[in-house]
Amino acid sequence: MLCPGLLSFGDNLALTYTEQLDEIQARITIILGGVQSFSIKDRAQANADLSVLFDERKRLEPLAAREARAQTGSRVRYIEVG
Repeated sequence: MLCPGLLSFGDNLALTYTEQLDEIQARITIILGGVQSFSIKDRAQANADLSVLFDERKRLEPLAAREARAQTGSRVRYIEVG
C-alpha cells in the first residue's frame, strides 16, 4: 500500500485506479483515527475533508473494479458447437 499523505490528488495521475482507491482509503482511515495533518521530511500535508474523500472513493470504486476485471481478461463460459 502507498504511504498515505505523500501524494496529493494531482500526483495520483500515474497510479492505477486501484492504487488511487487504496490511497483514498488509507487517508480516510487516518482521518477517522484522528490525524488531520502531519509533516514528512519538512513537507507539511493536511488531509482532505472526509466528504471529498468519500466522493472520490465513490468515483474510483467502479473504475477500480473495471480495471481488475480487465486484468483478469474475459472468460468464455459456454461454447455451443455445431
